[in-house]
Amino acid sequence: MNIEKINSQTYSVALYMRLSKEDYKKGESESISNQRKILNLFLKENKNFKLYDEYIDDGFTGTNFDRPSFKRMLKDIEDKKVNLVLTKSLARFGRDYIDGGRFIEDYFAEHEIRFIAVLDDVDTFLDKNCDTVAIKNIINDSFARDTSKNVKKTKNNKKKEGFYYISVAPFGYKKIDKAGHLEIDRNQAEIIKRIYKLFLSGMGTYQIACLLNAEKILTPRINDGYE
Repeated sequence: MNIEKINSQTYSVALYMRLSKEDYKKGESESISNQRKILNLFLKENKNFKLYDEYIDDGFTGTNFDRPSFKRMLKDIEDKKVNLVLTKSLARFGRDYIDGGRFIEDYFAEHEIRFIAVLDDVDTFLDKNCDTVAIKNIINDSFARDTSKNVKKTKNNKKKEGFYYISVAPFGYKKIDKAGHLEIDRNQAEIIKRIYKLFLSGMGTYQIACLLNAEKILTPRINDGYE
């Protein structure tokens, strides 16, 4: 496709934005509002770009493409409603370099979709050499894997130090601070002792559960205030 045709063609644009739970820690620079601001500015600078819709996956990892808004965008692409996908960066699009490359190099090309990652200076209709895209996708994939390893390592270290890392304390205990320290919940501890005695006396788990329900003793999750 020549430059004149690219510059004169009107594009129906999908703005794709994504934010994972880990990205929340990075603050405004990665927020949905910041992504939208950058993409809308880019839209204004290109008069032949017409917004069709926004596709926002807020709270979804970039390590796979099983995301509701991403799937909705693919549906609109296949229905010929969109012919340009605009995103802030390759990292916002996804951090899996294999599937990311497949979508950019194969799927978008097959459906004649122009793909632009603004901050990475990637435009598939202006640059047919996808080496830069591949390299950056590999870096993003590696970053995601390293982040995952570091999170797991931190959790394991916390466990070794005696911290309870799960958000809800096990029945019989309660969290006493954000660090994850536990102490025995005396009321729940008495229930647990009783359950053991009933079991040792010959009652089955179903019978014990029925007895406790009949006495209106709350189940663990309700007892903890999570239902």
